[in-house]
Amino acid sequence: MRIVRGIDVSFFTTSLRPLLLIPCLAASGCLFETPSSSFADRADAEHGELFRKGWLPGWIPPSAKRIREKHDIDSNATLIRFEFSPPDHPPFDKACVETTHEALEFTRLDAYWWPTHDVLARMPHVYHCPLDSGYLAIPAEDGLAYFWRTRA
Repeated sequence: MRIVRGIDVSFFTTSLRPLLLIPCLAASGCLFETPSSSFADRADAEHGELFRKGWLPGWIPPSAKRIREKHDIDSNATLIRFEFSPPDHPPFDKACVETTHEALEFTRLDAYWWPTHDVLARMPHVYHCPLDSGYLAIPAEDGLAYFWRTRA
């Protein structure tokens, strides 16, 4: 029990302290700056607003499945991982052009399902996607793609 000027203030200092953090965290934006989503396939993703808002690029192929995305609202950095079927192959509608590993720029945005920069830089096929201000990397195993945007 904590007494200040004859009043027990222990309730205010212990019980209400966590509640005071919520407006502080919400005001700073740290709770909602990096939303993430996952979709079974492209058709599922089209029901949301991420294509319309530009978080998912329109060139993601029709065969895309197991789509995961995370984006930073403040910086527009984006991470997208998806699988695709053989008739669709990079660079997907010529939206991306092959580039060198040295030309890759990386984002600080991270997710548990996202490979490290070193792993991305060693992928055999890398592309620059100028219209989307991003990069696309395709690992040796066919049917997997990683797209990231460092900024918009």
